[in-house]
Amino acid sequence: MQAGLKPACSRFHLLHEKFQAGVRLYLTLVAPFVGVLLAIAISNYESQIKEQQDLIK
Repeated sequence: MQAGLKPACSRFHLLHEKFQAGVRLYLTLVAPFVGVLLAIAISNYESQIKEQQDLIK
């Protein structure tokens, strides 16, 4: 079973070396956008909860 995995691991290693810089660049560009969208979603959720609490009062 390990003999079958060895060629797959070596192919993965070659792909990893080939696309490593591109993947890092992509993740570096995408991560801030994900963080901003997450912050906006949390802020909207908190404002909705506050509005519901104010409406109840």
